[in-house]
Amino acid sequence: MTRLSGEIVALHGKRAALMGDLARGSKELSASVAGFCSRLAEARCGMAKRTKTERAAFLKNLKSEVNARRREVALDLGEVRRSWSGRSC
Repeated sequence: MTRLSGEIVALHGKRAALMGDLARGSKELSASVAGFCSRLAEARCGMAKRTKTERAAFLKNLKSEVNARRREVALDLGEVRRSWSGRSC
């Protein structure tokens, strides 16, 4: 009986140590996940800023190219109209 009582006390001690280890591990894991989430948010914010400037530059270039093509087409149409009407440049 004494031996059984000693084993029970020892198991209670091991259980308490295990619960403490689990609690510490849980806190460490929570801190690690929180750090990861904050780094991920920073990376996402940086990527959003970078892609915004890239999109703006792309659209600016696209608009200038489209306007250049429109001017070319307008000049071509003007030349075609003049040639059909029989007028020279």
